[in-house]
Amino acid sequence: MAPVLFLFLMAAVSDLIDQAWEREGIEKVEFMRPSNEDFPTGQIHRHNMKKNKVTGEIIVNDQHVSFHVNTTIYVDDAAVPFTSRKQLMKGLPIVQSIFSKLGMEVHVGKEEEVTDENTGESKTVLTKKSKTEVVWFPAPGEIRSLATLALAEEDLQTLDVSEENETDEIRESRAALELRLYNDSPQTDDVPMNGDGAIVTYTNIFKYLGTLISFDLRDDLDIEARINAATRNFGAMSNFYRAPQVSLDAKYSIFMAIQVNLLLWGCECWALRVHLKDKLERCARRMIRSILNLSMHDIKDSRITIKQLNKKFRNFSGIEKLIIVRSMNFLGKLLRGKVELPPRQMLVAYVNHSRPTWCPLDTNKKSMWKNLKHMMKDVRYINIDFVGSLKDFYYCALDSTWWKIVVAHILDPSIPIPERPNDDFAYMPRRSRRRQQPPPPPPPSPPRRNVSPPRRNRNRPARSRNSVLGALEVLGFENFTPIDEVKARYRYLAIQYHPDKHSLFGEDNGMSLEETTAHFRVIKDAWEFLREQARREA
Repeated sequence: MAPVLFLFLMAAVSDLIDQAWEREGIEKVEFMRPSNEDFPTGQIHRHNMKKNKVTGEIIVNDQHVSFHVNTTIYVDDAAVPFTSRKQLMKGLPIVQSIFSKLGMEVHVGKEEEVTDENTGESKTVLTKKSKTEVVWFPAPGEIRSLATLALAEEDLQTLDVSEENETDEIRESRAALELRLYNDSPQTDDVPMNGDGAIVTYTNIFKYLGTLISFDLRDDLDIEARINAATRNFGAMSNFYRAPQVSLDAKYSIFMAIQVNLLLWGCECWALRVHLKDKLERCARRMIRSILNLSMHDIKDSRITIKQLNKKFRNFSGIEKLIIVRSMNFLGKLLRGKVELPPRQMLVAYVNHSRPTWCPLDTNKKSMWKNLKHMMKDVRYINIDFVGSLKDFYYCALDSTWWKIVVAHILDPSIPIPERPNDDFAYMPRRSRRRQQPPPPPPPSPPRRNVSPPRRNRNRPARSRNSVLGALEVLGFENFTPIDEVKARYRYLAIQYHPDKHSLFGEDNGMSLEETTAHFRVIKDAWEFLREQARREA
């Protein structure tokens, strides 16, 4: 079919699935998120049900709305999520019938009953595997409960090893044990479909758009596939990287464009643990040593450190920083997109159900939060709190120019970070150390002309401070001084320093300097009398 026609057909499939779900009463996968108007008040992870005031299906706070995910479609691929196996067995045949009505086919497998020639017993055998596959994501602790029923004590100890203490051998044995429990679980039995012996089989690894999605939601298999793809491509181009005619700058550009892209494909949604980061770093360093024609003996004999090795190769920043850059570029594009986009909604979404307080593995949202804290550590007046509140950085991310400069600062710390693009941003979260943006400095004053300073009377007392106590201190008084005494003192100083300008009673009476001085002595005696009287009253 033509692409446009296929697009309309898949849109019709999505609408028909929504109507069928309503008609048959099939549970929908429901999420909660802040409304479009209150989107900046959302947070990346660690959502608190009590804080959001959401209980069951009743929304107490209008700031949080619910949305459903029934179907996700990309070109000719469609994924339909279900909440349980019971809902899956009820809804998957309906999806098959909807596709059949529109002239399309859901590819299913087939199983037949075969009679054993030796024993004469009949058993069901899978004769054709289905291209349509189902993957089951166990709830936290469900694999552990299956192990409790079917395994020995030493197998349970393998599952209980913490992430910090596990070795590669323990990790491999635990992965094999979890896979066996997954395949033996009744949750992974084949799903019957419409037709004689038609079934849909389960899988433990689902490949979608080049990314491997494992049933345990770990990224180990996906990262292994990325490392193998980059290594094979590097081996195919080994003659190019060993050619002395090619400059090191050209080799660096090709390496970043091909091998690094193959190695970090889909890294924006990885939930990386320490040993996975080490695997990626070791793979990149192995290829860099080959490009620089350095063996491990050369590294050991010359005592070349990782920092020195990266400096030789055009100041290579390292895989971890490249992952942070790609993740933050993806986050910036996500926040600047439309609110209705599914990834933007899922960024601040949460499930309105109780769940364990412990977190056995890192999530992709937690990895994004860690990368965000690393990016903002050198930015003034921005502190990312422990829940990744969008209020701390949302309005800054809307300025694409500012965001790109901060992302570039990760790879090159010499790039200066400009001030925040929103000076009027005054939000101060309760658990954040970030302070309000200070006002911009005043513009520089124009250069003054070379004018001689005014002459100053050195006998004049210092200028009073802008307060009542400062003025009393200049006049020689302390606090709680009578007002009459202050007025007398003021007139005394006024006549003392300007006898030719100030009169005795506030008006010009035309007296000469000698006459003013004579009357000044009378005022001085009155002032001293008032001061003595004030002391006696005190």
